Amino acid sequence: MFNSIKKLIMVMSITILLCTCSSAVLNEDKPTVPHEPTMAERVFASRSSTPWAITEAQSMLTEIGEENKPIAELSDTVKNAVLSSLFVKVRAKTNEFEKIREEKYADASCDIDYKNIKRGDVILTVNRNPIVMACDSEDTFHHAALCVKTPAGNDDKTALIAIVGTADMVAYMPLNFIRKHDDMAAVLRYDGITDEQIDIIVKYAANQIGKSYNTNFTEKRDENKFYCSSLVWRAYQEADLEIDYNADSTDDFDVVFPSDIYKCDKMKVIKWNE
Repeated sequence: MFNSIKKLIMVMSITILLCTCSSAVLNEDKPTVPHEPTMAERVFASRSSTPWAITEAQSMLTEIGEENKPIAELSDTVKNAVLSSLFVKVRAKTNEFEKIREEKYADASCDIDYKNIKRGDVILTVNRNPIVMACDSEDTFHHAALCVKTPAGNDDKTALIAIVGTADMVAYMPLNFIRKHDDMAAVLRYDGITDEQIDIIVKYAANQIGKSYNTNFTEKRDENKFYCSSLVWRAYQEADLEIDYNADSTDDFDVVFPSDIYKCDKMKVIKWNE
């Protein structure tokens, strides 16, 4: 009896081994199909990256022995020299990304809708702006908008306040604008924000309607003109909420990119739309 059980166990073991080997051989015959990252996965990966313009500026400051200094401590001579050089380099990269946008993203659109978006939410989008792609990267957020009231539909023109490139000023914008022109959008909400803080944020932003677009990204504190993410950042500042993740870093250079808002730990992603 014992010998019979022993033989049965040996047979079963050999059978399992043969099946395992056969399976391995079959799997070797099947080519591995690489996983194509989704847009959300590529943008998520950008959270650990530093914008190209920041890295380049820091490199130039290191070459002249002015590294690890906030922009406010730099002399006007140094600051203007670095910014002028950086402008030339960004301009060259912008030309490259203008071609990339035409070739790869001419038909950009996404399926964001008004559901689950609330007053005070921030909407970040990948809109393939050649300038922001040159300064930051291709697969990161390029635009920021603030929801000034809970939208009732995608055509609600009072739903969002942002910089509209065609108008070059602070203006209202419907969700359908994003749906037709942007490659991806994400809705973010500040963790623990109160109704009182939202009131302050929205009131400040609404008071900036009609102000001109600020082409100098290193002037995020300028309240006479704004770029998209500086408007959203400054509105939150009014409620004593910091949403620029590296605001205290010497690498900040008084720039707040949309990706800087995305990297803020207090900003929670409510929904992704590709």
